[in-house]
Amino acid sequence: MINKIFKIVVLFGVELKKSRTNFISSTKIIKLANEIIKQKKSRMKKLIYATVFFACIAGLNAQQSTPLTYEYKMFSTIESVVAGGLGRSRVISTDKNSQMQEKDLENLFSLIGINFKNIQNNDQIITSKINEYAKDGWMLDQVVNGVYGPENGTGIFLTRYIFKKQVTP
Repeated sequence: MINKIFKIVVLFGVELKKSRTNFISSTKIIKLANEIIKQKKSRMKKLIYATVFFACIAGLNAQQSTPLTYEYKMFSTIESVVAGGLGRSRVISTDKNSQMQEKDLENLFSLIGINFKNIQNNDQIITSKINEYAKDGWMLDQVVNGVYGPENGTGIFLTRYIFKKQVTP
């Protein structure tokens, strides 16, 4: 019988770890307590009350904890689809002083079509930038794409790489 109660307490701990905010709803606490009560052993009442008390205290403590806050940072890539190298492709970011930084990328198209060597070079530059942010403690959170092309043979691919870092209180 004690093993069952121990398993339920462990389940409670697992549910608490799964929760991102370290909070388990009161319905989850009641469900776990009812699981124990179903055993109908009078000598177990103390353990039941202790488990419910533990669950309530853990829930109250979780409610009082502060939510996680994040700081965000991003960089954008603009890749031109204008043939012949006439377009402009860049990686654009902001440094610590809020100054814009630009790094040239190769155009996706040459005069004869898609230039795979340029795509490979661009991938290396973008991966390097992602690794730079990761080394500084930033975690890639989202990648957002956009395309603009008013006419055939012209346009851009815009990609935003959004990173986040947890702010320590």
